[in-house]
Parts: sequence; structure tokens; C-alpha cells
Amino acid sequence: EEKRAKLAEAAERRQKEAASRGILDVRSVEEKRKKKEKMEKQIATSGPPSEGGLRWTVS
Repeated sequence: EEKRAKLAEAAERRQKEAASRGILDVRSVEEKRKKKEKMEKQIATSGPPSEGGLRWTVS
């Protein structure tokens, strides 16, 4: 019973390490992801860009 519990604990620890491998600061990654989502949402709610921009012409 104890051996089974230790094996399960070790497996969970390995899974957590594999999930965060290569990431030194997990908190900063989460903050960057949230900031990116906020920016994307803001762009989506601002509507389509105005038609007053540059135009391409081919002659």
C-alpha cells in the first residue's frame, strides 16, 4: 500500500516536471499569456480598421 502511494506520488511529480520543462518562471508565462489575451480581446472589440489607410496600386 505504501509502495503504491509512493509510486503514484512520483508519477505526479514527473508529470509536473515534464509540463513545466524549459519554463524557468511559470508565473511570468501566465502573466504574458493573460496580457496577450487581453490585447487580442481589445483588438476584437475595437471593430474593423477604418478605410482611411494606405492603398496599393499596380500600374
